[in-house]
Amino acid sequence: MTSAISATSRALPFSRAAPVPVAKLVNVVNGVAKTSQVQKALVTPPISAVSGSGGLAGSDSPAAPLTVDMGYLGYDHRGVTSTISDINASDGEMPTITVKAQLIKGFSYSLTSSFSYLRYAKTPSASLTALGPDDTQAKALSLKGGSFIAKASGDYTFTWSLNNGARFDGAFSANIEGKAPALPKTTGSTNIDALLQRGSAWWHDKGTTPTLSTSQVMAKVFALSSGSSRQALTYSFISANTVPTDILKNDFPNAGQDKQFAEMDTQQKEAVKAALRYISAVTNLRFTEATDGSGNLQLGDYNMDPQVGGKVGLDGVSNLPDSYPMTDKVYTFLNSNPNSGLGDSTPGTKGWSDIWHEIGHALGLKHPGNYEATGGAATGPFLPSALDNKQYSIMSYKTNANTQGLHNQSYMLYDVAALQFLYGVNGSGSTAQGDVGGAGGSFSFSDTAPVSTLYSATGKDTIDLSGSDKGSAINLNAGT
Repeated sequence: MTSAISATSRALPFSRAAPVPVAKLVNVVNGVAKTSQVQKALVTPPISAVSGSGGLAGSDSPAAPLTVDMGYLGYDHRGVTSTISDINASDGEMPTITVKAQLIKGFSYSLTSSFSYLRYAKTPSASLTALGPDDTQAKALSLKGGSFIAKASGDYTFTWSLNNGARFDGAFSANIEGKAPALPKTTGSTNIDALLQRGSAWWHDKGTTPTLSTSQVMAKVFALSSGSSRQALTYSFISANTVPTDILKNDFPNAGQDKQFAEMDTQQKEAVKAALRYISAVTNLRFTEATDGSGNLQLGDYNMDPQVGGKVGLDGVSNLPDSYPMTDKVYTFLNSNPNSGLGDSTPGTKGWSDIWHEIGHALGLKHPGNYEATGGAATGPFLPSALDNKQYSIMSYKTNANTQGLHNQSYMLYDVAALQFLYGVNGSGSTAQGDVGGAGGSFSFSDTAPVSTLYSATGKDTIDLSGSDKGSAINLNAGT
C-alpha cells in the first residue's frame, strides 16, 4: 500500500538579476579632474567600494613598475613614459601605479601626469609620492606638477595611489623634467657677478652640480671646483667645407643670410690663439686645436652688412655654452663686412679686441652694463657706472678718460676674475712675453699706451720700460 507523502509548501524567496554597477570614469590631467558617468557591464566593484570597508579585499597583484629612461635636453634632464592606452587591461583592482627613474643629485625636478580611474559610490582621492635612494619614508608631491630637488643620485620610485575602492583604468602617461643646477646666486663679489651669464652658461659636463673650491680668486671669492667645470676644450676654424648651414640659418634666419660666411684670415686666427693662450695663463682651462673641424669652439667670419642680409649693429656674435642642443659646441662669428672696421686684427685694434670679446661670450661672460648690440635691456646685475668701461672689462661697451680712443689688448680685471671663478685660478701662470714653463718673462712697454691686464703668479717676471721715452708710474698693487 502506498501512501502519499505530503510536504508543507513554502514560498521561495523572490530573486532577480543583480544590477550592473554604475561607475564614473575620472580623467585627471596634472591634478585637474573631469568626470563622466559610464555603464561598465564587465566590471565588479571591489568590496571596499560598496561595503564601507577601508581595505581592498581580493586585490590583484600590483603591476610591475614602469621605467622612465631619462635623457638630456641641453644640460637639463628629462624623461617621459610612453602613453599606455590601458594601464589596467585585465580590469582587475589597481589602486596604485609605480614608476621608477634614475635622477641626479642637485637637479630640480617636476613631475606631470595624465591618468584615468574608475570610482563607485564612495568619492576617492588620488595622491602622488616620491621615494629617493636615501629616503626612509616617501614624500608627498602635488599632482599639479609636483617639484622637488633630488638630494641624492640614484633610483627614485614614484607612486600614484587611489583610496575608497577606486581603480586605475584607461590611459596613463608621466613626464619628468629636471632643471640643471645653476651657478651660485653670487660669487661673493657683485662686480664679478656682473660679468657672468649665469644659469647653465659655462663649460661643464652634463649632470654636474657646481661646488666651490678653496682656491681664492679675490677676497671672499672662491673658484668653482675642478669637477664643476671643464678643464680642457678644443677649437676649430670653420672652413668652406665645414660651414654649419643649420647654425647659420638659426642665427641669421632671413632669406640669404646664411650665404655670407667666410673663413677667418691669418691675423684673426692668431688673435684667437692669443686669447686662448691668455685664458690658459690665468685659469686652469686648456685649449687644443682640432684641425678636423670637431672643436668645441667653432670660429669663422660672417658678413653682417644689412645690404646683403646681415644683422644691423653686430660686430660679432657667439652662442653661449648652454645653447640647446649644443652643449658640446659654441659658434662664434666676426663681422667680415669691409666697412665694419675689423679688417685689422693685430694687437691694439678693434678687430683684435672684438675677437677676444666674442670668445668671452663663448666661455660664459656677458656685458657688464644694461645694453645689448641689438638694442633693448640686458640682464643684471651690472657694474657701477664708474667701473663699466674698458679699463675694467673687455666686455664693456663704454670708455673712460684712460681708454678713450683705445682698444683692449687683453681681458681686464673683472674679466680675469670671472673666468677664474668659472675655470679655476692658475697659481703658476703668467701672461708675460717669453715666459716658458714659469721660468719668467717680460712685460715690455713702448710709448703706445696699451689697455691690458698683467698677470704673474710666478714672481719671476720683469717689467721693461726701455722702449718708452716718456715718464712712467708703476703701481704693483693687485687689481690696479
